[in-house]
Amino acid sequence: MLLRVTGVAEIRASQMKANLVSLSGLGPEVERDVRAALASSIVSCVEEATRVAWMPIELDIELTETVARCAGTQALCDWSKDSMKKSLESPFLKPVLDAAVAIFGLRPAGLLKFFPRGWGQVYRNCGELSFSTDNRSWVELHHIGAPAEVARSTTYQRGVAASFSATFDICRVDGAFDVSLPEPDRVVYRARWGKRAA
Repeated sequence: MLLRVTGVAEIRASQMKANLVSLSGLGPEVERDVRAALASSIVSCVEEATRVAWMPIELDIELTETVARCAGTQALCDWSKDSMKKSLESPFLKPVLDAAVAIFGLRPAGLLKFFPRGWGQVYRNCGELSFSTDNRSWVELHHIGAPAEVARSTTYQRGVAASFSATFDICRVDGAFDVSLPEPDRVVYRARWGKRAA
């Protein structure tokens, strides 16, 4: 299914700010390396933006790819998950999380069902996020109409999957996301989970 997206693909500045703040969780040396590898204009643009402003998605893709280059895949995943946890406490996404917990409790499928509602709070002109599940052991989040920049960057897709995995920590379960690109403009994030090991 082809979804036409018009306009520049953008991300909310509040998410970019959370992403920069979360660099500190990688340790001072890695944070310094990532900031040094980024163009200083990117860092200052993010730091000076208001939380409600919109920024080109390319800035987040560049930041994500820089984290992966400087710190590796596991650090990228840890950073992405930490940033999502911070975002879920923000005024933009906390009401969505609170509503999901009130309705479904601390169940991954229930919380992930609400992610499409929060998508538009974080992304603009970046396609849509849809939800499907068997209601037992898996969930799929379909990013339909993914901008070409997102579809080209497997590193960015991996970072998005890791950010979604914050749900597992919130629900106190073990889980993982697999990522596939079945069509040029559709990224599928498939989650599976089970009881957390003692």
